[in-house]
Amino acid sequence: MTKKRVIALIILIGVVGFFFYIKPLSVMEEVDDIIASNSEIIQLDDYWRIGTTNQSIGIIVYPGARVPAKAYVPLAVNLSLEGYTVFIPDFFINFAFFGINKADEIMKNEDIEHWYLAGHSLGGAMAAEYLKRNPSNVQGLIFLASYPSNNTDLSDYSNKFLIIYADRDGLISKEDFDSRRSLLPSETQFIVIQGGNHANFGYYGEQNGDLSALITREEQHSKVVEAIKQFIN
Repeated sequence: MTKKRVIALIILIGVVGFFFYIKPLSVMEEVDDIIASNSEIIQLDDYWRIGTTNQSIGIIVYPGARVPAKAYVPLAVNLSLEGYTVFIPDFFINFAFFGINKADEIMKNEDIEHWYLAGHSLGGAMAAEYLKRNPSNVQGLIFLASYPSNNTDLSDYSNKFLIIYADRDGLISKEDFDSRRSLLPSETQFIVIQGGNHANFGYYGEQNGDLSALITREEQHSKVVEAIKQFIN
């Protein structure tokens, strides 16, 4: 094989690998049924709005890497039943680091008095970066199976912080959270969902490396909603 052919093969493998890496995870079919049956689920140009528009508290949820925003609609519906309006931004090729400031657009367009920012997995790290840049825009930050990146030190911030993670998460360990504690205020709340896993924070298929959950997706969502409600209240 000539040198040119070797180079071409390496480039081809790299391109195939890149497109495999960014391939979105599949949203579960029942999400479409949930959307079709709920008039308070609105898909706008760049984000989803779930719940009535006259609530005083809004929660913006940044999706995990490769996960379409639609996969978090069921969790958002459950949160809306507690009296919150929930917003889920769409990101370019489903990676939140391509639109860290998407929350600004939502806050500008929506008439909400108090804002909370949440994020799952990579979305949580990007939500933390947004708060670092705009600490006065949101009252609290909610990490779902997530934590701030090493260069996002929030330890001196006065915002409220909540970390929710599952003990069957095969992608993030308790040691990962413990190693990031110095980046968070000492008052940060930690909630562990027994029997939950990484993928069940959303409604998408199995994720490589994740462990099998010992509770249902609905049970995990119920525990997440209760933790968030207690945190905000």
